[in-house]
Amino acid sequence: MKPIKYLENFVTLFIHNKIVMPILNNIKYNLFLIY
Repeated sequence: MKPIKYLENFVTLFIHNKIVMPILNNIKYNLFLIY
């Protein structure tokens, strides 16, 4: 396993946790409010 690839995966995961998860949670929350 190359260090660069590992770093890439780490950054992708980090971005996913910081951006994607909050957006998904927000959508879920909004859907919950609608019903």
